Amino acid sequence: MSGVLLASVSLWLPGVIAFWLPDRARVEMVGRFGWQHGQLKLPLLRYWQGNCLLVSLDGAVLGRNNGRWLLQATTVRIDSPCLNNIPSRESNQPARTLSGWQHLLPTAQLDIDKVIVTPWQDWAGSVHLTLDPRQQVLHYSGDKLNLGARIAGRELIIQHLTLPLVGASQPLTLQGALQLSQIPDALPEKGELTGRVQVNNPSPPLTISLKWQHQQGELNVSTAGEGNALLQLPWQADNTRIRIANGLWQWPLAGQLLSGGVALEIDNWQKGLGQALLSGRLNVRTNGRGGRGNVVISFGPGKPDWQNSQIPLQITGDSKLTNLQFFASLPGELRGPILDPAIYFSPGALMRMRGRLLSTLEVDEARLPLAGVQLSSAGISGRLQAILSARDPSMGDFRMHLDGGAHNFWPDNGLWRWRYWGQGQMKPLAASWDVKGRGSWQDTQIALESLSTGFDKLSYGAVNVNAPRLTLDEPVRWQRDPEHPSLNGSFKLDARETRFSYGGLLPDSHLALTLTGRDPAWFQWRGTLQAGDMGPVQVSGRWDGQRLRGQAWWPAQSLRVFQPLLSPNLKMRIQDGTLRAQAAFSAATGQGFQAGGHFVVGNGYARMPDNEIQGVNFSLPFRFKQQQWYFGAKGPVELRIAGIKNQFDLKNITADLQGWYPWKRQQPLRLSNVNVDLMDGKLSMASLVMPQQEAANVRLTHISLSKFVTALNPKQFALSGYVNGMLPLWLNDRQWLVHNGWIANEGPLTLRLDKDTADAISSNNMVAGAAMDWLRYMEISRSWATIDLNNLGWLKMTAQVDGASQFSDRKQRVSLHYTHRENLFQLWRSLRFGDNLQSWVENNASLPSQKDASDDK
Repeated sequence: MSGVLLASVSLWLPGVIAFWLPDRARVEMVGRFGWQHGQLKLPLLRYWQGNCLLVSLDGAVLGRNNGRWLLQATTVRIDSPCLNNIPSRESNQPARTLSGWQHLLPTAQLDIDKVIVTPWQDWAGSVHLTLDPRQQVLHYSGDKLNLGARIAGRELIIQHLTLPLVGASQPLTLQGALQLSQIPDALPEKGELTGRVQVNNPSPPLTISLKWQHQQGELNVSTAGEGNALLQLPWQADNTRIRIANGLWQWPLAGQLLSGGVALEIDNWQKGLGQALLSGRLNVRTNGRGGRGNVVISFGPGKPDWQNSQIPLQITGDSKLTNLQFFASLPGELRGPILDPAIYFSPGALMRMRGRLLSTLEVDEARLPLAGVQLSSAGISGRLQAILSARDPSMGDFRMHLDGGAHNFWPDNGLWRWRYWGQGQMKPLAASWDVKGRGSWQDTQIALESLSTGFDKLSYGAVNVNAPRLTLDEPVRWQRDPEHPSLNGSFKLDARETRFSYGGLLPDSHLALTLTGRDPAWFQWRGTLQAGDMGPVQVSGRWDGQRLRGQAWWPAQSLRVFQPLLSPNLKMRIQDGTLRAQAAFSAATGQGFQAGGHFVVGNGYARMPDNEIQGVNFSLPFRFKQQQWYFGAKGPVELRIAGIKNQFDLKNITADLQGWYPWKRQQPLRLSNVNVDLMDGKLSMASLVMPQQEAANVRLTHISLSKFVTALNPKQFALSGYVNGMLPLWLNDRQWLVHNGWIANEGPLTLRLDKDTADAISSNNMVAGAAMDWLRYMEISRSWATIDLNNLGWLKMTAQVDGASQFSDRKQRVSLHYTHRENLFQLWRSLRFGDNLQSWVENNASLPSQKDASDDK
């Protein structure tokens, strides 16, 4: 008979149990009882409250050892919303005391591998519970929650309690002891809990203390070791209400101390969470650039619930931080589970901001409409908008718009799509700019799907760029997954022609760049730069978060493509030649921009109406560092010109340059090996050092006066023979360009006056004519002249000439002393060949600046 009862227990036992269960409650047993290794194997047990499965027990085994019942189970699932289906019962019987319940407990041990409570599945863990009437011990272990506690009589001792806290880098830990009430559903009569939590490293941890006696107590949070009180919440409780009044809090945020008060009331708390009524108020006081601010967060009255809380919420006021001011009017509602609620902002919710965002950027107004936005632990959902109007005194003003939508978005989780547009002014460049584009942030990937930004023009100094614009060739995608990070995309910068104040222009230019790398702090880039027929220049490099490195390579290309860069006023046509170049550069905070490279011009050939330049070879190695150029990094800058055809034919021109620019005394710039073959002789200069400490001697050797006069083509006289000379050249002297220069003859010189000129002078003035007769033909044996030229162009020449004149078959010794004063710049203007030389001297032979003068001393 007992065997039959045991075999059919799953059929009749649920009906027996139902006698003690609430209305509409039932128990199901799926499977059969079994006996294994001295233990009773229980079937799958299900407890239903109406149509809601409240508890399910799986894999349970019941046994007994040393007088103690042992219950083990694999999984227990509890669906907490089903608790709302349990009907309340009115009873006139007095409530059972804590000791009464304890005396009913058997001597038993309960071990459950996993307890899962919906909707808090993330808090699942294992339970080890030891029971007897004298002491109850509980150990709970999960990924998020760990608890060790015991009850001995009315004393509850919490040995350890650890659980995560939002915004904390380490979990909250608590321990302490409580004196439980005689009636279990009342608050403990007294107790003290202490804890510790690390909010943000490397700031000190926080200590937590909760004390109470009978129906009142206080919660305190302070900084460990320093004792600075951050939170003080005095509270009182009775049978109907828990009340926090005159609570205080403060929190240092980026050098700005935030503080305020807290008030909270929970009515009908003993009737359960679903019947309680919650209301409260919290304010945030600030003191900053705009004065004192106060933000009030009020909520309730509303009913909290495990699943469907509905609590009105209102955030109003202004917050004035060190440089920013916020103004908020945010009506809304708290909805959802009380332990994980969501904020739903109502129509009219708006946040505004103004103040100084950066050191010089003044925000006139930033508007953030938040109507319809939802904020929860899962993220932000709804339409996200922003309008920003700002200005920079030196850069200009602008206005930006952002519009888009998010779904359960937190950084690296969820989805946020946006589009943006705006326009502004760039004062230093006298330009207007605009921008528009769209992008998204989905889970760990940020994508810039389109971008178009540019200026109507750029004007800076002598340069005017027409309509530069930056766009995307391919979307920029940044994958932020720590295990598989990546960054890639392509940009394109286009500009119409660039004009220079001297008259030249750069044709339409195009720069294409491709990025590949890990993140915005580490990527490589590669691209090409081309302007009309110039280029393409190959560019590449990398950015490591601290330094930008790159290199450029310009293959050999015809010089004719540079024709547009020359001013039409020069009337110069480039006929032949090549250019090639390469350079490397880097830029970093604290070190600035650095570069080095080499430009080479080969066999250049150009023509002008009065000039022809042939065989130009130019080699320019350079370095640039700390706003200073160094020319001749691996050898001097070399200029070689085969010839210049003009009134004076110049041949075999050489010049070497090496040193720093801007120069200073410790770092000079040296021009050397200057040689020019002209008029059967040579002009040379051994060295010119800037800043000058001594004159640079320009030597004239074996210069043919016949070719010199022929080039000038005067009709009044003819001169033949050769001269030598030396001109001490000064470029930064306060007065002189040439001082104490000299010219002397090399061998005999011959002077002939034009007959018509001499006859005209004689007919008009007999005295002058008599003197002029002796100069009609003159052989000069000795000639010496001193030359001084100041930096205003005034030339003073004092000459002494000794020779013999022959007239009417008579010879006469002639000694001529002559002083001449004339503005050389004005004289050059009267000569066809002189315009370019005169402009160069006038522009470069200026007085030195005060800084240069101080460096020379």
